[in-house]
Amino acid sequence: MCIHCRGRFLQAQLIRLQCQNNQIQPYQGYGRSFYICHSCINDKKLAKRLAKQCNNKTYLTIELGEHIKEMVANG
Repeated sequence: MCIHCRGRFLQAQLIRLQCQNNQIQPYQGYGRSFYICHSCINDKKLAKRLAKQCNNKTYLTIELGEHIKEMVANG
């Protein structure tokens, strides 16, 4: 399930991420993780939702959104 739109998709259709050291990173095989669907990546409110997911209020939401788009583009 996507944490942003709450849509239910197959796992293969979602992007799996995790918070580590107050940073969003691709899932590394351990720890808690969450999923985002491809349609929510360009949503302006996603960065705020991810900051809340990671309990990180100091990381600027604009930088967070750009970081997610860059990670997805790089695979």
